Amino acid sequence: MLSPRRPAALLGLLLLATTLAPRAGRAQEPAAPEAEGLAGALAEIRDALGLSGFFDVKAADTRTDPNVFSMGDFELDLERDLGRHVQVAAALVVNDGGAELAVGFVDVHVVGAPVAPRGRLPVEKGFHAQLGRFDVPFGGDWQYFAAKDRTELSAPLTTEAVLDGGYNDVGLRLLGGTGSLGWTAYWLRGEGEGTAVGGRIALMPFDDVYRLRDRTRVFELGISALHDSDGNGNTETTSLAVDAELRATFGQLRAEWARRDERPVEGRDARLVRSGLHVTAIVEAGAVAGVPLSPYVRWDTAKAEPEAAGGEVGVEAGRTERLTAGLRTLLFDTLTLKLEYQRVLAAPPEAEAEEGFRRDALLAQAVVAF
Repeated sequence: MLSPRRPAALLGLLLLATTLAPRAGRAQEPAAPEAEGLAGALAEIRDALGLSGFFDVKAADTRTDPNVFSMGDFELDLERDLGRHVQVAAALVVNDGGAELAVGFVDVHVVGAPVAPRGRLPVEKGFHAQLGRFDVPFGGDWQYFAAKDRTELSAPLTTEAVLDGGYNDVGLRLLGGTGSLGWTAYWLRGEGEGTAVGGRIALMPFDDVYRLRDRTRVFELGISALHDSDGNGNTETTSLAVDAELRATFGQLRAEWARRDERPVEGRDARLVRSGLHVTAIVEAGAVAGVPLSPYVRWDTAKAEPEAAGGEVGVEAGRTERLTAGLRTLLFDTLTLKLEYQRVLAAPPEAEAEEGFRRDALLAQAVVAF
């Protein structure tokens, strides 16, 4: 069910070249006619195909990563209208694991606007039917899988440890909204044999589009459920999540609880229950010397409870607790810099005994969007 997110090298080079194209509102040095013509042609291709994307580079202290630097994801997003009510969207991602089509779907919207390949869903009234591969709207953190969408450098433990990095699958997704109520329902391929069904309901009581047009999703409360069964109707995995988000001019406050119950199936002998909680606060601190700053802090915890003593191979029973603090800033409208400190407050005894275990980590990330 889960997939990493990975573009062809030619498309990547094309997109990098288009970032050099002149942009409206910015003074440009006179360019040679050939160079100006090439840049304009590339920009036209990018705009015609609805192309955008990003890549990121990470760094860590030498105790966490002796090599210090590492390359993250290079993602290329595509949006293209095929008529008034039909759209195709895709996200190609390349990283150290290779290249993969992380998102690729056809969207039919009888009512409503087009949908971006990744991230937050529309808030206006509408109804969409989508077929293909997509990030599964489960919990609240799924909207921030891509580095360009996430204020923090790292994902919370609810995503990392409980949901194995977040759900991404192939299937059918229906989504709609009334302005103060949003819903999604999906029928997925699932993990093993059989299929999975689930959905998410989001309540936005202060976002009546007829009364508060200048405010969207001031407060959102979401409830998610996912049931994965084999071909005989036996339960393989059930997942539940409750999330809340408060958005204001001064920042955001997010919280999420998630639980994943893995039942014994072929290749998995024992039952394993994972659960976790995170609370994240982000402050929009304004600009210093023209540079906008967004400090943040997060507390999160996750617990693994194998049914049998010792549990599955590679699964460490016990609770992990972590405190994270960091700072994000945006430069030149395209470059985002993030600096983050992590402190492990508690960990399972087996994890603490492992070679290389560190309670503290200092991380940095640069995200370039185009």
